[in-house]
Amino acid sequence: MSQPKPICVKCQKEMRIDIITVHVVLMAWEPPKPYEIWQGDQWKCPGCGVTIVTGFGWNAIAKHHEPGFAEDLSFRRADKQRPAYDIYKTPGNPQRYEEETNGNEAD
Repeated sequence: MSQPKPICVKCQKEMRIDIITVHVVLMAWEPPKPYEIWQGDQWKCPGCGVTIVTGFGWNAIAKHHEPGFAEDLSFRRADKQRPAYDIYKTPGNPQRYEEETNGNEAD
């Protein structure tokens, strides 16, 4: 038996893939600035239309300290078929956050 698809709690329906591969930009600092770029798939509820992004890989595809990050970010934000979503994820000091978690998140 295969794994169940994401479920819309409101409609109690299986969600469907809406867009394969979208970009999620994790933001940090005050004011927020791009910190990491992740990829996942966008799913949509056929009942109410709510969308989620899930199916992320194990690691970010790009990090702010890596060479070419700004160019990679610009390229992905310009992609008209695969949207980029900015998500404020790591409050406070990202360097301290990375040191505290050793670059690995518990959740």
